[in-house]
Amino acid sequence: MDHKYNCKKLLQENNLPTAHGQLFTNTAKALKFGNKIGFPLVVKPYNGSLSHHVTCQIISEKELLNAIKIAKQYTPAFIVEKHINGGLFRASVVGKSHLFVCQKIKQILWGMVI
Repeated sequence: MDHKYNCKKLLQENNLPTAHGQLFTNTAKALKFGNKIGFPLVVKPYNGSLSHHVTCQIISEKELLNAIKIAKQYTPAFIVEKHINGGLFRASVVGKSHLFVCQKIKQILWGMVI
């Protein structure tokens, strides 16, 4: 589901665990929320796939502001949520009978983690 916030709500409605987070368009409100729930954080566009424009392991307000700018390059709405340690997985569902899951491996490209 490319709409990340709808996916989060669907998981919660079915009693599946999700990272604590909210949808924002206002940077000041997102900064306040991020400081309230505490670091580390993740910022991601509300829609999209393949982890494009997602920033993980944000540990300061300065990094949070930069991550919001990155997400807003993709879409004006974005999600701020608690970072949960672990692997990054992509799941695809085809119809109601096929589920495909793969783990995304971090790569280093010219000193940047992608």
